[in-house]
Amino acid sequence: MPEFETQNDVFARSTVYGGAMSADMLRLNFTEFESGGAKGLIVQSVQIQYTQQVSRLYALEDSRVYFVVGQTDGQMTIQHAIGPRGLQGAFLETYGNPCNIGNGVFNLSLTTGCDAADTTNKGKIKLSSPLISGISLQVQSGNAIIASGITASFTSMEIISDE
Repeated sequence: MPEFETQNDVFARSTVYGGAMSADMLRLNFTEFESGGAKGLIVQSVQIQYTQQVSRLYALEDSRVYFVVGQTDGQMTIQHAIGPRGLQGAFLETYGNPCNIGNGVFNLSLTTGCDAADTTNKGKIKLSSPLISGISLQVQSGNAIIASGITASFTSMEIISDE
């Protein structure tokens, strides 16, 4: 990676180039559909929220505070356009069925850099046991695009670094 530092900046700032990454290196994989990819599901955005329940207990006799940490809760929202292939129904049937909850994994693969052959700075976000809990559909006049939103819960989140 070439490094350079700016000299004589108009605003007297010093900037050091730290690298670049290409947005087309981001991949979202669904385990049940990895062989052919989820090409019928045209994902446009993903939002992930992973929280743990935290309660505080305060002692009346002094200033001590106790933290009681409970279970984790994962939520994910996928915004997508319904694509030309029939993947939508199979996707909903697979991840919407509570009997399949232990089998599924959503992987968000991250590769920084501009070269797919570059194996540095890779990582993955793994969401285990996803279950779709809701779906919304939207159609606007003027185009034939059906937009869909999927809400899913998951049991755990791992951030795996390949560094």
